[in-house]
Amino acid sequence: MASLELDNSTIVKNLALATEYFKAYYKVAYEKDLYSGGANGFIPFNIEFTLDGISGIKIYDKLVVDTSFLPHKYTKTLDFIVTGISNTLKDGDWETVIKTTLIPKLSKTDVKINAANFQFVKYTPEAPTFNGTNLPLTTSGGTFIQNLVKILEDERKLWLPNYTETNPPIGHGDYTPEQATMWSGRFISWAIQTAGKDIWSPTIPKFSSYQRHSGYVNQAKINREDNKGYFKAYKYDETPVQLGDLLAYSHDGGTWDTNGTNTSFTGHGDICTKIESGYAWCIGGNLTHTVKYAKYKVTPTNYLQVGGSGGKPSDFYTGQNRPKGSPNTDVFQAILRFTLP
Repeated sequence: MASLELDNSTIVKNLALATEYFKAYYKVAYEKDLYSGGANGFIPFNIEFTLDGISGIKIYDKLVVDTSFLPHKYTKTLDFIVTGISNTLKDGDWETVIKTTLIPKLSKTDVKINAANFQFVKYTPEAPTFNGTNLPLTTSGGTFIQNLVKILEDERKLWLPNYTETNPPIGHGDYTPEQATMWSGRFISWAIQTAGKDIWSPTIPKFSSYQRHSGYVNQAKINREDNKGYFKAYKYDETPVQLGDLLAYSHDGGTWDTNGTNTSFTGHGDICTKIESGYAWCIGGNLTHTVKYAKYKVTPTNYLQVGGSGGKPSDFYTGQNRPKGSPNTDVFQAILRFTLP
């Protein structure tokens, strides 16, 4: 596996930037919110006092204290937090000692910083090499689906006929087989994450790194139920197959309804990169130990061809050219669709 070396100058620049952003945030908070203490220039101090025995006070409780003896600004921007409690019983007298620490209040104001004034430095690793040949990993610079299709087609051309899982292109993507089995989930995750690396929103959860295909199927079902996220699941007969769709099935049986949204199963998934000749041509990893096409029979309107019992797609083939169905236990689970720009 090729090593990744970070640029120290990039790290230093980004640390300095983060510090300046922090200062700017609290400066705006202080100016906009008279009840925010901020953090700049704040010097905390402790107060300890003794009183007649009392119960009910706990560590981290906030106390209301007369702060009129402090500068005017402090009286509205400070909280006293209990950090210690001790009790003594002597000669029939009960005393409680309470220790507090002064902390600044957090801002209640919606503080907005002009992001145009701050720009993080992005580290771009060098293109990996294989057997001395430079093979740059690039996207199309287009939409998420265009990027995804290009990445998958490039991977297919890279692997065939040169590589299998016993001699993979070491250093190319973090999906590279660590063992001779169960790397198809990592391949799918890598392709989707790479295609969306410049498109993901920082406020919406990204497609995670899934070892099991059931992981993203379950999450896609939840996303659809909650109407959120970048990818949602559909039954095989709800929508025609489109470019970029992820088609997933289970080796362990079970259906869309019986598996629900929290069922772990062993399975597989492939991503559609073209539709022609009555098939959705999809690319997946660990298909006969390499990266290649799997083909799924579709109708003239591009719905998955269905038939037989259990509502399973019929004439359903993988890259091994092996039909899915009885006596096998493979059952189609979902079509996943992405909604990135």
